[in-house]
Amino acid sequence: MIEPDRQMLVITAANARLQPGPLDSHELSHPAIATQATATMIVHVVLFRLKPGLSEDARNTLAATLAHATREIPSIRRARIGSRITIGRAYEQLMTTDYSFAAILEFDDRSALQTYLDHPAHEQLAQRFYASVGEALTYDFELWESDEGLERIRDAV
Repeated sequence: MIEPDRQMLVITAANARLQPGPLDSHELSHPAIATQATATMIVHVVLFRLKPGLSEDARNTLAATLAHATREIPSIRRARIGSRITIGRAYEQLMTTDYSFAAILEFDDRSALQTYLDHPAHEQLAQRFYASVGEALTYDFELWESDEGLERIRDAV
């Protein structure tokens, strides 16, 4: 058990530091004490489906261009690319477009996202991407730990 007069260890992807001062009762009871105070990130979410009949060569070139961009651009904290699954739930029938793939890129902050978007490797990726996809949705989100994210929903206007 953490004593109220101890300092809190705050851990983020970039650093670990001691935050001075006692912990309040809410902090003491929260299971995510080590990350809740500072953990935020930006995610770049891209849902897409390839053009029908896209050649194997074009698919390979798109994959290679995406791989190059994710390795070359240092502001990307993490990149995940995957394909859609279905499990027979009702919400799957509500989708008007079947986006077969998703790419989710994580960044430390807005500046890192902007650095990614302005990078020449992203320009190459964008050209190849839009030549290869039939439809796509792209969104950027700022994410917080669960409690803070829930508060953002409660405070939404």
